[in-house]
Amino acid sequence: GREQNDEYDVNEDFRNVAVGNLIQHISEYDAAGANEYGCYLRDDLDEETGLFLKDKDPSITLVEDRIQMYGEVVSQFVSWGATFQDALLEPTVEGIIARLEEIAATKAEFEGKSGCEEDVMVAEQAETLVSNMKQRSPLALRTMHRLLQQGAETDETLESCMEREKTSQMRLFSKKDGDFVRWAESGKGVGLVGMKGIASTMKEKEDTFSNWNHASVKEVTDDEVEEIVSDA
Repeated sequence: GREQNDEYDVNEDFRNVAVGNLIQHISEYDAAGANEYGCYLRDDLDEETGLFLKDKDPSITLVEDRIQMYGEVVSQFVSWGATFQDALLEPTVEGIIARLEEIAATKAEFEGKSGCEEDVMVAEQAETLVSNMKQRSPLALRTMHRLLQQGAETDETLESCMEREKTSQMRLFSKKDGDFVRWAESGKGVGLVGMKGIASTMKEKEDTFSNWNHASVKEVTDDEVEEIVSDA
């Protein structure tokens, strides 16, 4: 049998059903690889939702324990992240959007040309990402980007990142006349759409909310972002 590893695992508390279901919804395969070997995990899933049962912990199934019958595990979420890596590594949200807009603009160049189908698909995905980002709260986008930057620091752990994110979310949710209060009171949607290739996409709503406190991410100040994430 495999030797037990007694080394402390700082992320142990976060190996749970919530994490497993999150991975399931952003990937073509669920966290424990149910789609890799058919109905092996059928008894562990809720019949109505297809999610893991509360008394199960799918995230403890390690890669080496899985049976690879239907090829490699593929995540569209990760694949698109790799495709747009250069754009996503821009130091500002404005820079990310600008780079994605440049990629989206290449659609006219490649559309209709033989052998350029993949280029068109990439351009369309960039177009979708830009559209989605511009529909979201500019302050929330800037805050998320700042949280990702902080989380990339070498001394950060999953626990510290999740605690900071929870505190930041509570500040965004409770801010008087804040974006989330405005959105909740409006009763409108936020134009939710999924990334191409992901099964759990959501249909775009016609009544898209747009009355955010800022017209664009350029209007959000660094001080406003720090107010949300500082000491979080």
